[in-house]
Amino acid sequence: IYVTVISLFVGAGFYFAAGDNIAYMAKIYLTRLTSASKGTKDISMQARFGEWNAVVNQISQYPLGGSGLMSKFSYYDILKQETSVTDIVHNGYLWAAYRIGIPLTMLFFMFIFFKALRSLILFIYLKDQFYRNMMFCTMISFASIIVSNTISNQIIQRDCLFTIAYLFAFVSYAERQRKLEKIEQLKIV
Repeated sequence: IYVTVISLFVGAGFYFAAGDNIAYMAKIYLTRLTSASKGTKDISMQARFGEWNAVVNQISQYPLGGSGLMSKFSYYDILKQETSVTDIVHNGYLWAAYRIGIPLTMLFFMFIFFKALRSLILFIYLKDQFYRNMMFCTMISFASIIVSNTISNQIIQRDCLFTIAYLFAFVSYAERQRKLEKIEQLKIV
């Protein structure tokens, strides 16, 4: 019943917000959805591949130190049918390697991957259900960030940085709980 009520409110909100444009918006959404379902044949995905190829070439020129935080690169954009000069890379991993070099990129992402792995380990070993649920949500959030960072540059966006800070705090909080559980276990034995 809750899903039905929420769906009615969402539908009514769309109707009042969009009015007569709902059919037009649905057509755009369905067109984009069918285009994206074609995978590598999707023209926007092909444009990203062209962009990534140009970035990989730039990384190969400066693998250790990167090209700098404000540097731009050019590539042929098949969407615009022209050469684009930009500083935007639609891949967070390539963005970091292009900007700061491969060694610092590995160091930077090592912390995120370590905390993601730590949340999985804590999820397995914690006894308290609240902390297990918290670690499950933290683990899923880390996975979402790690995956979405391959197709967009999520990692440097302000909201993602705040999310990562919270996830790090949740892992630290759960680590403290794990230590308390170990102490409690030793007292019982």
